[in-house]
Amino acid sequence: MPSDIKPIDPGTPFRDPHVSVSAEFNTQRHLAREVLGRRDEYTRAKQIRVKTGSWNVASCAGTEKDIKGWFVEGKGISSLHGGLPIGNKTNDEQVEDVPTQEARASKHESTIPINDAYHLPSNDEIDVYALGLQEIVDINSAAEALRPYNDSAPATRWKEAMAAALPEGYVLVAEQQCLGLLLLVYASPSIASTISSVSTTSVGTGLMGYMANKGAVAARLVLGQTTKMVFVNCHLAAGNDKASLERRNWDVSQIIQRTRFSPIDHGNGVMDELGDYIGEEDFAFWFGDLNYRLSDIPGDDVRRLLLLHTRNEYGQDDKTRQIIDRELKLKEDAKSKDVMAGGEAIEPSMDPASPLTTIASLMIHDQLHAQMRLRKAFHEGWQEGPIQFLPTYKYDIGSVGMFDSSEKRRSPSWCDRILYRTKKHYQYWRQQAKELEKVHKRDEEMKARGLEKENAEDIIFDYDPETDGDDGVGDDPTSHNNESNDTPVYQEVATDSVGSINLEYYVSHQRILSSDHKPLAAIFDIQYNAVDAELKSRIYQDVAKEIDRQENEGRPSVTAIFESQDLHEKPSDGCQFGDLRFFQEKTVLLTVANTSPVPATFEFVQRDGVPAIPLWMRLEIRNGPRNTGHNNFPDPITLQPGDSANIDVVAFVHQAEQLYQFNEGSTKPDAVLVMRVYKGRDHFIPVQANWLPSCFGLSIDRLIRIGKDGVRKQRLDRELDKEVVKSSAPRELFRLTESLEKGLSNIASDPARLEVMRQQNLGWPFVCRPIEEIARDDQSLSIREALDTGSPIELPNANSIEEIELLSETLVLFLSYMSGQIVPLQLWDILSVSLVELEKARRLPQDEQLRSHVLDVLSTSPPASISFTFITFMLSRFVTIMAPVDDALDSAGPLLMLSTPGVQDSILKRARGLSLRDDQRGTRKRQIETAYVERFMSLIFEMDDSLKGTRARKISFDMKKLVLEAFILNRKAE
Repeated sequence: MPSDIKPIDPGTPFRDPHVSVSAEFNTQRHLAREVLGRRDEYTRAKQIRVKTGSWNVASCAGTEKDIKGWFVEGKGISSLHGGLPIGNKTNDEQVEDVPTQEARASKHESTIPINDAYHLPSNDEIDVYALGLQEIVDINSAAEALRPYNDSAPATRWKEAMAAALPEGYVLVAEQQCLGLLLLVYASPSIASTISSVSTTSVGTGLMGYMANKGAVAARLVLGQTTKMVFVNCHLAAGNDKASLERRNWDVSQIIQRTRFSPIDHGNGVMDELGDYIGEEDFAFWFGDLNYRLSDIPGDDVRRLLLLHTRNEYGQDDKTRQIIDRELKLKEDAKSKDVMAGGEAIEPSMDPASPLTTIASLMIHDQLHAQMRLRKAFHEGWQEGPIQFLPTYKYDIGSVGMFDSSEKRRSPSWCDRILYRTKKHYQYWRQQAKELEKVHKRDEEMKARGLEKENAEDIIFDYDPETDGDDGVGDDPTSHNNESNDTPVYQEVATDSVGSINLEYYVSHQRILSSDHKPLAAIFDIQYNAVDAELKSRIYQDVAKEIDRQENEGRPSVTAIFESQDLHEKPSDGCQFGDLRFFQEKTVLLTVANTSPVPATFEFVQRDGVPAIPLWMRLEIRNGPRNTGHNNFPDPITLQPGDSANIDVVAFVHQAEQLYQFNEGSTKPDAVLVMRVYKGRDHFIPVQANWLPSCFGLSIDRLIRIGKDGVRKQRLDRELDKEVVKSSAPRELFRLTESLEKGLSNIASDPARLEVMRQQNLGWPFVCRPIEEIARDDQSLSIREALDTGSPIELPNANSIEEIELLSETLVLFLSYMSGQIVPLQLWDILSVSLVELEKARRLPQDEQLRSHVLDVLSTSPPASISFTFITFMLSRFVTIMAPVDDALDSAGPLLMLSTPGVQDSILKRARGLSLRDDQRGTRKRQIETAYVERFMSLIFEMDDSLKGTRARKISFDMKKLVLEAFILNRKAE
């Protein structure tokens, strides 16, 4: 990880799809480097105090009432064994004694000792408060552990308590809850305004490795635009056996691997591509109920050693003192004086009877420090201050110094811990890990050759972590816990340009009685360099001007001009299509000229996920290959100085999705084309068009509400209220079918033209030309325009075969683009069920009766029924005129009544039987009928894509075919 913090770079970086780093990004990176080089000019040294606190409240009621006393005001620290440096205790004589305090302990009020006033930085002397709580709900409850959401009520209660405890103006800058875990970070008014890019997350490591009864919550924030801070509050696996220890180590590794913060937004459109992991910050604080215990020492021995100290909190006649003495089995004659009272002239750390001596002897057995030395957990540079306080777990609730007196007699342990790390600590560990890996690799090579180490220079660490007895990190000389080493490499760590950290206090609040854990706090003094926004802005402007001056001298540049189709309008730098209609191509010429003294390469690119070219547009280079597919522009174009390129910008709305959106008004035909010039500037080209609504792409429900003047004079976005006059069927459909029948009758009256018409291919005239030809055909456009405006359909070649082709082509387009088919799936389901019921009764009617039955069912939707009749009647007329009726061959007779085990199979065999019988006739009439049925099947009926299996789809298809044939074939009954 680089030592310098990534600066805030104005502008938007861009990664080009064709080159590794774009010209724009190169410029931004150059600018960032230059500004960073003058960092000393716009950063100023800052110093703040950060206080972290951790407390397992064991889901006990009333614990929030103590939060102000111990966490904000620093009270509740025992003078004997709280970890407070000597000399910080004041007015000891006035402080409420322990027996009195325990006697009044209550869930309804604070348990802080009355008149307690230890001298610690507190209230507004602290700039950042970071509080980590565990078990704010009962995590042992199955209902809580398996709850799919967090109960916010406990978190709200704690936030209210903190808001009341903190000085006025402090701001909650980060919060995260995960079941029983809660992390709250507050900042003073002056610091809160400099905090940005706050991100919080949680990781569950409990049941099945993911449940939230164990795990961590974390927050990342950026201080002063330069310094990343991370706070982690965790609750690791409990238990004192080996499996529990290994599970705690696993929990730690999972939290580190799975914690991911959101990318940092630097402002001005600049954002990191990836989010941060733990390890990429400048200062990190990890606290919580880590649950590491004391190993290789009997719990009863630990209890006895510690009770010898805590008994001194009580008077000779106090009930708790008597209970402790009975457990220790002390003799009556020894009660006249304190058993563990040391001599006054001996330094506490050297006094064998001092709590500090007992603590030091027990810390040798601490699992956490052992796992750090063995590099199994928290070995990556993590630090911990000297532990000079009694274990924080486990006490009788309401007691200052009575460890677990239940039948379990749990061994006291330092479960609650506060660790910290700087970037320098982490970098040092990484460097040492690399060196150690090299040594191990060299050792393996030597062993493979049968050699042994010959000198001590091959050994990096000159101690044995198994026997050294160090109570700290061991392999990291930056640790505060290396005091037992004779020759530490160096003392306190100073980080790189980011700043430095100093641990001022690491204390336990022994006299807090409302939980079976004692709360823990640490105060850090942090120095860092913060950005002065005004100074940086000035320097940024100076650097940007200089870079711009240098780059403009050899920067490629192009000029883009649009030539309008209207000769009376002047060329412009924007693309104006004017009125835009459905299925009409409109083209505007774009000329791009290289006006710079160097070659210029350009292309059109996407921006912010928006396609480079909208779906309704395409770009074509003149004299180049025609781009008939989607609008992918060719490869980048390079122009020599003075050269130019002519590009046709074509608007063509023919895709159903775009048509629906334009008609509904949810999208407008406006866009901005981004033309990127490599090593030059981007050109943002506005594209505008005025969409003319069309009856194409509307549903039947909308079409029947269009008046006789057409869709152009009606608002499509108004509500479908009772004032709108409905027609029985779409007027456009009626006009098209009526015009086709009229034209067909006129041609049929002329034997010569009728013969020509009968010579056309099967399926004529309902076979459409390619979309490019339709889009460029003015006569086809005039028909669509007449439908949209309600004007008469006028064609120069009336009553001609060409007219029939244009009208039929328009009809197919109209049905193809309609939003929904004539017979929707819901209506078809009713019809198909009724046909099956008729077949069950062996009463499936012949053609005439079948037609009547179908129309009865369709009559429940009059627009569908009438539209269906328009189309099928017109097709029947075409069949009759296109092929003469041959009584001898065309008498197919009634539908065959086949007796089969399955109802659907019966209907299927009827359709297949008729097809086989008529196909054997080989008449042109039957071929025409079949072509019409297959052409209009999907235009009339909605196909059910949910049908599974080839057989089900085939049955549905043949049933639709059977219904449609009954209306088109016009067979005579025998």
